[in-house]
Amino acid sequence: MRAILTTVGQDKTGIIAGVSTFLAERGINILDLSQTIMKGYFTMMMVVDVDDSADFSALSSDLTGLGKKMGVEINCVVSIEVADDKIVERMSGRRVCAKCGTSFHTLYNPSADGKTC
Repeated sequence: MRAILTTVGQDKTGIIAGVSTFLAERGINILDLSQTIMKGYFTMMMVVDVDDSADFSALSSDLTGLGKKMGVEINCVVSIEVADDKIVERMSGRRVCAKCGTSFHTLYNPSADGKTC
C-alpha cells in the first residue's frame, strides 16, 4: 500500500537520516520525496510503499514516537487510489429522503421506491 508521510519541525541536523533509517529498517521504500526549509522550519513529504501485511496503526504510532524523540511532528496516512468511474458512481447514486433527511444510495443502500426511505 502507498502512504503519505509528513515531517515538520524546527530544522536540525539528522531529520532526513533519522526518518529514512527508520523506514529502511522496516523495509519501507521511499517512492517520492520533497523537502524544504521555510523560515527555519523543516518540512518534508514522502510517498512510501508499505507492505500490505504491515500493521499500519503500529507503524503510525512508531513514527509518532520517532518524531517526539527527534523533536519534530511525523504523520502518516494511507493513500487510497480509486478509479474515477467508481467515484462518480458513488457520488451520483447518493440520495436524501425528502421526508426525513435520511441518506441512501441507489445501488449500495437503496430505498424501496428510490425517493423516500
